[in-house]
Amino acid sequence: MHLGEDVIAALKKAATEEEKARSKRAAAKNKAGRTAGTPPSGRNDDASGGGENFG
Repeated sequence: MHLGEDVIAALKKAATEEEKARSKRAAAKNKAGRTAGTPPSGRNDDASGGGENFG
């Protein structure tokens, strides 16, 4: 199979753009793999209270 030079160039460009997007997503995650701003327990640990679970 032979692809034209313009097709190969378009594929390389798309791969480069995908890698940039992947890098941005990886940078937005913290060390634990969660996106920034999501509390690990599903609740805000800064909220007042002694840590009891109500509900």
